[in-house]
Amino acid sequence: MLKSKILAAMAFVFTLIFAVTAMADYQRYADNTVPAYRDEALTNRTGNERVDRGDLVTVHQETSRAYEVTYPTPSGPKRRWVSKSIFNDSNDVRQKLLNAVFGRSGGRISCDFDSYVNTPGRHEGIDMVLSNGAEIHAIASGVVTKAGGDRINTVAIYDSANNKTVVYLHMGSIRVQEGQTVSRGTVIGTQGSVGASSSHIHLEVRDGQRRAAAKSVNDPTLDNSNPYPYLERIL
Repeated sequence: MLKSKILAAMAFVFTLIFAVTAMADYQRYADNTVPAYRDEALTNRTGNERVDRGDLVTVHQETSRAYEVTYPTPSGPKRRWVSKSIFNDSNDVRQKLLNAVFGRSGGRISCDFDSYVNTPGRHEGIDMVLSNGAEIHAIASGVVTKAGGDRINTVAIYDSANNKTVVYLHMGSIRVQEGQTVSRGTVIGTQGSVGASSSHIHLEVRDGQRRAAAKSVNDPTLDNSNPYPYLERIL
């Protein structure tokens, strides 16, 4: 009897911790609505429809990375899957990320993580732009597990302390070698456009040392994770 009460109490504590953590990431009201923290154009399938900062959307169901929501449009409410990152107030960490990647102020995010979802061309990273040839810095210490040798000039650095791999794509030049240990702030290369239509850096954060990106918002074998919890932890 005592054992079952202890187990029940432990289950309650874990449930409470999970609930508090979820509330910290995404503000969700009692009527099952969540507010958007950034403007988001939904151009991939719905023309010029958008979710604007401050819009309240109604959540019908969710995965670990997306909500199925009803959101307002000029022609009336529409229902679709949208990324949870739209509802995560990470503007401060976005600026810290830009400063860490470029080593100075002035950069901008040209396409955010999950800026489009539930499509064959799902965006698995964060695109950043400063200027072609701008130096790119490691945002975390780790070991270089990949340095070029592919069509998109990839640098991958494994952060063993957090069991994450940070991947930088479309590098104009690469200044590190596989097996090299780098510190946060090390120049690893330059902004470029190798394998891309325009000059930018595409950054991904993946679990462990996995190499492949996820293909669908509901894919049960997701390889890489929402980067923002990790970025908030290290920046």
